[in-house]
Amino acid sequence: MDNYKDTLVVLMNNQADFDIAKTQGWYRIPVRHTPSIVKEGQLKFIAFYFTKAFGNDKYTIKWFAEVNDIGLAKRTELFPDETPNSKTKKQYYKISFSAPNVLYRPIVSARPRRLLFVPTTSYKLFNALEFNDIFDNSLLEEKVWKAFLKRQIYVERQFRVDINPQGSQSYHLDFAIFCKRKNIGVECVMPANATQFTNEEIAQYRQAKNTLENLGWSMYYLTPNQVDQKLDEIFAGFKTKIIEYGGLKPPEYGFKYLNPNNDNQLDLELF
Repeated sequence: MDNYKDTLVVLMNNQADFDIAKTQGWYRIPVRHTPSIVKEGQLKFIAFYFTKAFGNDKYTIKWFAEVNDIGLAKRTELFPDETPNSKTKKQYYKISFSAPNVLYRPIVSARPRRLLFVPTTSYKLFNALEFNDIFDNSLLEEKVWKAFLKRQIYVERQFRVDINPQGSQSYHLDFAIFCKRKNIGVECVMPANATQFTNEEIAQYRQAKNTLENLGWSMYYLTPNQVDQKLDEIFAGFKTKIIEYGGLKPPEYGFKYLNPNNDNQLDLELF
């Protein structure tokens, strides 16, 4: 989207690294995995997504901090007392920040997430009702997201699906609808140039569709024209498929949407 991304949600998967964040005020990212928002100096806030290692706080974004410096650092500078090992020669971006604070409203993911980094905006971080609200992607995806909310169909955004057991190959679905018998994947697709898809783009989407459907997903690809002209028809089809696949599968944390207070937002209840 056109919003200015100034915030990065990062993975926090162990207590030792979070202790460093709280007591020393820094977080490291290997140079080869560093998002452009860090390299280009746009970062103003950093927030931490906790994995299951954090017990009752697992799958939440609870803490954030204001960034005050970004620079390159060798691992030996970050961990001068560490015994030499396979990581010793690594180089990192060191993100330094003020003392972490607790968000007014912690952001909970209804299902476990396998993620590294999510660039977003500070507005979305401070106003998110749940994890899916933090994503700041294309206008097409935002329009479909709001349509899911309005129709009270619970989905997961940017959900990772591993193609092999090692997880070295994966897809991130724009939307994942979890049903009791079969899951539904939805991708928002746009041609790279002009308004027409190239043969190469079509072949790539077909290959992805075949791969994901072989893994048990029922895949749908939505274009801008379809979303603009056939949105009600598309969602009627989704509701039919959800019924066919046994209904929605309840998320781990028991989220449910309440009545919308406007077209853009729904209140969320955790019970």
